[in-house]
Order: sequence, then structure tokens, then C-alpha cells
Amino acid sequence: MQFPRHWYLGSIRVGLFYWLLLGISLAEQEDAPWQFGDTPSQPDGPRWAPPTGSREKASVLDLPATQFEFSYLSQLDEAGFGVNTVDVRHTMMTGYGEYPPLSITPGFAIHLWSGPQGLDLPARVYDVSLDFEWQPWSNETSSLLLGSTPGLYGDFESLDSKALQWSGWIAGTHRLNTKWLAMGGVAYVRQLDSNWLPIGGLIWTPNERTRLDILFPRPKITRLVRSTGQSTLSWYLTGHYDGGAWSIQDTPSTHVLVSYSDLRLLTGLEGVQSNGSIWKVEFGYAFSRDISVERFSVATPSDALILECGVFF
Repeated sequence: MQFPRHWYLGSIRVGLFYWLLLGISLAEQEDAPWQFGDTPSQPDGPRWAPPTGSREKASVLDLPATQFEFSYLSQLDEAGFGVNTVDVRHTMMTGYGEYPPLSITPGFAIHLWSGPQGLDLPARVYDVSLDFEWQPWSNETSSLLLGSTPGLYGDFESLDSKALQWSGWIAGTHRLNTKWLAMGGVAYVRQLDSNWLPIGGLIWTPNERTRLDILFPRPKITRLVRSTGQSTLSWYLTGHYDGGAWSIQDTPSTHVLVSYSDLRLLTGLEGVQSNGSIWKVEFGYAFSRDISVERFSVATPSDALILECGVFF
């Protein structure tokens, strides 16, 4: 799927609001005994958004670790498209000798669909995936991260070649100084016509309470709210492009590829407990929505409200 024309206007809206909140978040320059990590925080992103977050979560969680997430997109009217998603993943680390360890994350998700009126879509579709992350090289200033996620995506009435899809990425980081980290790479995105998407940008940590991920395709502002000996609580604002593609049985002998995309603006809270468990709750707004069949747009659902929550333990 190519980016819809209105996607670019939506990106401008996200960017303006994002930079407004940046000014607010930097209004206070307080110090606290807490530091952000060096890698982008992306635990809640779509499968193709690098990195998926299992490596960063591994720095906090004792592995193996389980992730459970639920998201709700409202169907506000007949032109709306409601989506309820339950996503479960389990991350393990494996290694041999002195070689860098490999992160392996099997995952399963179910998406419950409702609407839009006039479009015959299945009531549910599924994701079964196996995510691999490997950091073959890392030192005090630079690192290289590779990721690959093969999977089956569809209604599972029957399987065909369209259900087998793959996403992947390669990204490098380089620390410029104590406050700036540069990141760059490329991702292979399964639901885009062009497939290849440049990724990267800068991560700025102006003080010990604030972090700004100036990254495409997922910018993020994070602000420490509270830090005690037992837990930390952070607030964040993020915007990103989301979606997927699924093989749907059209007739007993034929399948079509149905793709969905939207732009999301989200704000939320994330807590990290002393025992290593992590929770998050976020609210947001989805717009610039599009449903395509075999790469041709067939519907532009109305905007939707978003509720997401998750636990990592």
C-alpha cells in the first residue's frame, strides 16, 4: 500500500502538536536520579517498526519474559471501522559461547473487526509471528541491530502464499555526545507497495527527566513524572503510522490481500516496578484511515478513539 495523499497532511498535524508538547516538556529543567536508555523505546509498535522493543525490555526484565497487550479502536458511526486487538508475545534469549545473544519472540494476535458499512470483511483475522533481533556489534559509542519477523497473517479459513509475509530492518546507532544519539537504517515493510522505508533520526536527552526521540517513523517525547526506590512513572506522547495486511478468503478457491493503515497520536503513562514488571496505559486518536483490497483503496473509515493497555512481566 502506498501512503494515502491525506497521510502527508496528517503527518504535518502530528508534527506541529508534537513540537508544541516538546516546548512544554522542557519548561522544567529538574534533576532526578534516573536516566533514559540509549536505544529507542518502541515496545508498542507495529511489527515492522524497528526495534520492536524486546531488547530494550530485556534490559529491565528477567528473561524469558511475557508481554500482553490490548487495544481498542472505536466505531463511532456507520462509516467507522472498529478494531479490538489482543496481542501476546514471549521473549527469550539464546546464545552460543562468546557470540552475541539472539532475541527470539514468538507472538500471537487476534483482531476483531466491525464495519465499515457496505464492506464485506471477516469478523476476525489473526497474526502468528516469530520475531528475531540480533545485535552483532556494540561498543561504548556505536551499535548495529538486525531484525526479522516472518509470520502468517489472515483469516485462517485456508492458507495461501499471501498469508506468509515478512518484515525486517537493519539499524545502526552512534553516540554523538552525552545528550545526542544518532540512528539510521532501512526497514522492509510488508504492507507498503514500495516495501522499503528509511528509518532513523536523533535521540536527544536534554536532562535526566526528559527524552525526545526525533525518529521517523515514530517520534516520541518521554517525561519522568515520579521516581522512588520501588518504581518509576513516566508520561509520553508519540505519533506513528500503523496497520497491517491479511490474506482473506474471497471464494472457496481465491484469496485477496486486505490492508489497513492509519495515523495515530497517543499519550500515555508507563510504570516500571522494582521487581522488573512494566505496565502502560495510553489514549489516542486515529485518523487518515484507509482500507485497501489488492492495493486498491476501497474505504476511508471515519476517525476513531484509541485505548491501549499492556503489561510486561
